Amino acid sequence: MTDPKKTELMNPHLCEGDFKNNHGRLKFKIILFSFKDEDGLFYFYSPQLDITTYGETEKQAKDAFKIHLDEFFKYTLENKTLNSVLEGLGWEINQETIAAPHINRFMQQGSTLADIFGKYSVNSRPEDFQLPALI
Repeated sequence: MTDPKKTELMNPHLCEGDFKNNHGRLKFKIILFSFKDEDGLFYFYSPQLDITTYGETEKQAKDAFKIHLDEFFKYTLENKTLNSVLEGLGWEINQETIAAPHINRFMQQGSTLADIFGKYSVNSRPEDFQLPALI
């Protein structure tokens, strides 16, 4: 089960977790961008994993993200498609690490992330990070 937690000192929306099931174990770090839209809904968005969730409260949106993230890893590990899915999202994969694409890749004009930053007050900052390989 995924157990993301906030790392307050570096970034309030940097989630770390440890996913483990019968198909493997995966440690990861991802950056979440969060914002509130004009209708008052709260969103959590990870461009590197192309996952977006929302809720009427920030907690609901974050809890929905945890569930979606858990299902993402569970499904891709069980179907042995994690590497191909991540490669399709622009990740670089080698024997030792799986590295997320640089955040600048997602900031191109007309991209979802550029639109979010252009329209809403976003509560995070872009950083490089890596997702360690399955252990």
